[in-house]
Parts: sequence; structure tokens; C-alpha cells
Amino acid sequence: MKIEAKKNRDPKAPIESPRDIPALDDFLADEQIAKALGQISKRVLTEIIREVFDKARQALTDPAKSPAITYSSLIKATLKEVGIFSRKSLTNVINCTGVIAHTNLGRAPLSKESMEHVLEIMAGYQTLEFDLESGARGKRGLDVEADLCTLTGSESALIVNNCAGALFLLLNTLSNRKETILSRGEMVQIGGGFRVPDVMRRSGAKLVEIGTTNITTANDYTQALSPKTALLLKVNQSNFSQHGFTGEASIKELVTVASEHNIPLIYDLGSGLVVNPTEVNLTGYPSVIGALRDGADIVCFSGDKLFGSAQAGLIVGKKYIIDKLRKNPLYRALRPDKTTLAFLSQTLQSYLNDTWRQDVPLWKMALRTEKELYKFGREIIESVTENSKLLLTASAGRYGAGSVPDAEIPSCAISFQTVRPAKNVARLFRQQTPPIIGRIENETFLLDILTVTEADKEALVNALNEVIPQLP
Repeated sequence: MKIEAKKNRDPKAPIESPRDIPALDDFLADEQIAKALGQISKRVLTEIIREVFDKARQALTDPAKSPAITYSSLIKATLKEVGIFSRKSLTNVINCTGVIAHTNLGRAPLSKESMEHVLEIMAGYQTLEFDLESGARGKRGLDVEADLCTLTGSESALIVNNCAGALFLLLNTLSNRKETILSRGEMVQIGGGFRVPDVMRRSGAKLVEIGTTNITTANDYTQALSPKTALLLKVNQSNFSQHGFTGEASIKELVTVASEHNIPLIYDLGSGLVVNPTEVNLTGYPSVIGALRDGADIVCFSGDKLFGSAQAGLIVGKKYIIDKLRKNPLYRALRPDKTTLAFLSQTLQSYLNDTWRQDVPLWKMALRTEKELYKFGREIIESVTENSKLLLTASAGRYGAGSVPDAEIPSCAISFQTVRPAKNVARLFRQQTPPIIGRIENETFLLDILTVTEADKEALVNALNEVIPQLP
């Protein structure tokens, strides 16, 4: 039922008894309350109002201990709860953290063009599992997998819902009730508190730990081999780094061990760099193509990290292994949906057409020059009405999402001249519409320009105009 907004009652009208509390339908029709229906559903809004009214009734039982209740205070309390509820829901934010693939903010951003393409496809029916040539049922994702093979030079490819799922499927298929050898220095903990050893145990594989925290050699793998060994596993230390007296076996060294004993080598690369590392200032960082060229039998990586697309687990490598993965009943539980495949297809075309620098938002952000960032930062500050409290300072952004932990991206950030604690400033920006998410560094709140797009500019300027007057 459509609610027609009514003009507000006297905001100072006192609420002295439960009888003075307005009728629910009348309150819902208030101009200010009716606007809230653009943020949440009528059912949720109704429940919020009922809770606000119940609290008011309880307060009226002992008015001496409660602040005066007015019509205006009921409006204010309701809108406050609406704001709290809407911020708990999935909503757009402006990322000013300087972390491009921010795990808590959805990882790799997706381009407007890819969104429009996917929306066009998803709006109707599509050939998800249909072969146009034969008119019979087809296999899901074959075109995307073919493009993935072309890009990486792989024999075969398979796509699942995320990289943890890819590793789980590999272990369950190849090493169930058998041994998998892994360096102690690579037993990483991934997002949400999950640990690689725990994932391995759940898959049915038996973990064989080798080496030490800081040094593991190829000989350690050789000495751990037994008749029960099913595979060698290497996990990229993409979400942390070690310095000092350290060492690890290279892919080429492990290929020698694996091939001599006819055992597959699986490389969980995680972040999934598919371009030349030197082109993106990541010289020395492992890439998917490099790992395959060095001889890894299987490489698995995430779709929403350095690949810059939707969440997925991408598996590339030897055909005989991937054929086994397809036959595992678990694959059906882990396979991606049509939306994921559509996004991956778009991203793959950008790499294959060599337009990824402009088309993939992650790289478009990461490859901006300091000069471009400072110019953009000054434009934002100059658009703010009261900008005397704003400073543009040097900053360092990051790739994020547990990838390239040591790589910094030169950037700049807006800081504030205020005595208000940084955490309080951060809260004020989170309360804006859309919420602005920055970072706190050395007790200073910063809005890093690296992760701000041209499309964010107007909303960010509006938020600055709203917050700055509140900063002493």
C-alpha cells in the first residue's frame, strides 16, 4: 500500500501519556518518515517505529527519570534507528582507505561497462548450459575456460566459486586419505580465521609438515616422500612476508622433485597476477603464467584479487588433473553461477584484447601517477566550501586482499586540522550517505585519493561540506 506523506505535526508537541503517541499509520505518513521508505522496506520501518513507541511508553511510566518526549524526539529516534539498520545492510560506500582490493569492502571493484554488459545478459535467458550448434545441453563455462587457457597458456581450466574452494576440490580429488607435503612457512591463515591446515584436514588429505618457519628446501620435500604421498603443495605467502634469514624452494626446484617421483605439484598462488610483473611495478612477484612456464602442474588463484574481477576460484594446468576435478561430485557444489561467469568473461576479454590497463578498475587505479592523484586531490579540496582545515599529504596505498603485502603504491591523502580524535572523525564520515570509509594512521584520519574515482567526487565533496563544520 502506498503511503501518502503528510505534513509534520508540531515538532514540539509534548507526549505526556501513551494516548498522545500518534497512530502508527499517521506516523508512517509523516513527510520525514515516508522518505525513509527509500532506504528500507515498510515492514522493517513499521517494526522500528513500534520499538521506538514501546520505549516511549516505558519512559512515560517514570517521566522524572527520562528526558521529555516530543513528536520531534520520536521522529529523531526513528530516523536514527533507520540509519543504523540501513548501514548494516549491503550498501555502496566510497573507499578512501587507499587499499584497492579491500576484502571488507568487496575486494576488486568492477567497471560500469562490465556491469552494463552483465545486466544485459542476466535480464533474459542465456546459453549457460546450452549448445547452439547441436541444440542439446552444453557444459557450463566452457567459453570462459577456453579464454582462460588462451590467456595463461594452460592445457585446461576449471572455475569454482572461490580459491579456497579450488584448493579444497584439488585436495579432495587428488589426496583424499593420502599425504600432501607442505612447508611450515606456507601454512597460512586466510580470511575469516580459516587456516590452510584446517582446510586440508576437512578435504580428507593428510598434512605432512616439512622445513621450518623461515627456511624450507627442495631436499626437505624429497625426504618427506613416502608411498602414500599424493602431491606436493606450495602456497604463496601472499598475505604476509618474511625478511632476514629466510629461504623457500622455487617452483622449478619442486618440479624436479615432483617429476622424478611422478607426483603432481599444485601451486596455490592466491592473488592471481596474469600480466607481466614488470609492467605493473611488481618485479619479482610470481605470476600465473610464470608458474605454469616453470612447470607447475596446477595453479589456482582468486578472481577478485589481482585478476580484478568477480569472486571465483580459477584453476589452470594439466588436462588430466582438471578432468578428474570435473568428475568429483563436489564440483557441482562449488561451481560458479551465470553472473560470475559473465563478469569473468568480460575481464578476460580485457586481458586478451590488451585493454586491461583502462578496462580493469584495479589496474586503472594502481597505475595512476602521483601527478594525476595530486591533481585530483587538489580538485576535490578546491570544491569544498570551507577547505582551510584540509591538507593534501603524501601517502602510500596498497593492493590489499592478501596480495603483494610489501608493495606500496605512491599516493596522496586528505588529512584534517582538528583536535577531534581520529576515530570520531572516521565515525562522522561513516555516517554520511553514502558512507565514506577512510583509514587512521598515526592517530590521524586520512582520505586516500588512490581509491577514489571521478564518479565518487561529488558525493565525497558533499560529505566534506557536511562534516567539516562539525570539526573544532
